[in-house]
Amino acid sequence: MKLARSLMGVVFLLSTSAAIAGNQCPAVDCDCSAFNEPSWRSLCEVNESKVKAECASNGGQPLSYCRLHGPESKPVALSVKASDLPRLPDGAKEEQMIAKVEQINTTIWSLVHDFKAATNYQKEGKLELVYQTLKIVEGNAEKLFYLEREAVEEHKIKNKKQEAKKLALSYDKGWRDLANNMEKLSEIMIQQKVDAKSNAKNRQIANKIARVAATVEEYSGHILAEAELNESAARAWQLSASIAEQLVYRSIADRSSEKYVNFYREQAAARWHRAAYYWLASENKEESQLSFQNASLVLEESAVEGVAGATR
Repeated sequence: MKLARSLMGVVFLLSTSAAIAGNQCPAVDCDCSAFNEPSWRSLCEVNESKVKAECASNGGQPLSYCRLHGPESKPVALSVKASDLPRLPDGAKEEQMIAKVEQINTTIWSLVHDFKAATNYQKEGKLELVYQTLKIVEGNAEKLFYLEREAVEEHKIKNKKQEAKKLALSYDKGWRDLANNMEKLSEIMIQQKVDAKSNAKNRQIANKIARVAATVEEYSGHILAEAELNESAARAWQLSASIAEQLVYRSIADRSSEKYVNFYREQAAARWHRAAYYWLASENKEESQLSFQNASLVLEESAVEGVAGATR
């Protein structure tokens, strides 16, 4: 009886501590309730408690990221945050949708045209022009993401879910082609033999291109998830995570500061974790565990056994 009371007291203290930390840290919410399976939800909550406790001890400012997380989580080491994705009001007008299609087509044309220009500048050895053009590409990619996501959401609002799925898959092909071309250009620049000064600039720009490529796949993952294409979304998140992993290895090879290496690790892991979430949503437990394992490996953690039991 005494032991039972003691255990109840410990549970009460732990739950009370978590509640206090949560109240002090509204900036932390790993969206663990998004996981339908209790074992996965528990894993999410364990890390969330740690992030909240650190946040509470730092005056309400988060010191670390959510690891295993749901789609509405914060803070996460991703390019796009849940707070960046506001919902559209009901009742999008047909003329607004037509105007959006025109905007999308114009932005795609600009994106393709500018990336071709960046590729040509690289061949000519005009590194500063490559960098400046890449910034334009990055801006247009972000603009296109929001336009395409809204287009998919508008179709869902109008109860045209199949049309939304077709749109998202067509958009995914464009994002995939762009990401592949960016990866190729990035690798060409990494392998290029130039003088020491140009080599440093080459690698800097090559890594920037890879970061944008990873973000592009992240964009596609968000759009596919909006269309409720969970398996396709999981694949896009995996590709984004794989590119981010390459940046981890490159930053280590370049002897970048620990701060940068750790952020790339967190970002790669966050993308693997998001892939795990969508694999789980598509009822593919094997792939969800593999993605979770990849996240653990990139973080150099040994938390794999926790999910192994959860997915058997």
